[in-house]
Amino acid sequence: MEERDILSHAVQEFTEDLKTADTVDGAIARALKEARRYGLTYIAAHESPNLHRSTEADILYAGLPKDWTDYYLEQDFLNADPIVKAAADALVPFQWAQVTSRRDMQTDEARVMGESAEAGLLSGLLVPIDCAGPAKGFVSFAGGDSEIPRSAELDLHLIGIHLHHRLKVLNGGKSKDGGCVRLTPQEGECLLWISRGKSDWEIGEILSISERTARAHALSIKRKVGARTRVQAVVDAIQMGLIDP
Repeated sequence: MEERDILSHAVQEFTEDLKTADTVDGAIARALKEARRYGLTYIAAHESPNLHRSTEADILYAGLPKDWTDYYLEQDFLNADPIVKAAADALVPFQWAQVTSRRDMQTDEARVMGESAEAGLLSGLLVPIDCAGPAKGFVSFAGGDSEIPRSAELDLHLIGIHLHHRLKVLNGGKSKDGGCVRLTPQEGECLLWISRGKSDWEIGEILSISERTARAHALSIKRKVGARTRVQAVVDAIQMGLIDP
């Protein structure tokens, strides 16, 4: 597989453009420009202290067709939706089909997905988001019956994290504070190479340290910025001003 930076050119452009988006609609429009490349025409964003029991107030942006959104909330599908349930424990993005292909879906879950398909929402990708404290969030990209290439998942992952952060700020929330985060010089170097898609072994070779030490630095970086994955750590570090995109 050809090696690539975590931050592709498209994601870097998106990140810069998003900084100037001063309205929710503006931020969504810019994200949709990227999502439409993969047949994804709708976006929804969410954050909740408990994704297993969410409320309408937890929705940051309801960007699905209005008739469907109204019906979805009226039927309390939010707490029956198997995609939302799967988001509670997810660390990496997943396509809806990975959940709907299960044979053990409950009746209410199958109803949500069946009626969603009837509304034209046949496929999608959910991006889990680490939020402050115990809260979890997600950005869900949805569309018609289109296959989302695996190669697109990393870009949509990063776009989703950046978009969720921007929506929170535009809705009056606070961004993660990097003022009290202190990385050691070697952690800073590791973070730079992590953003360029390097593995712990490769970072060890570049910095003349052991793979174990590189892995320890990566774990320390994630802990300091409050992220559970390397991708989330890179995005959080950019937002905190610890690294340039």
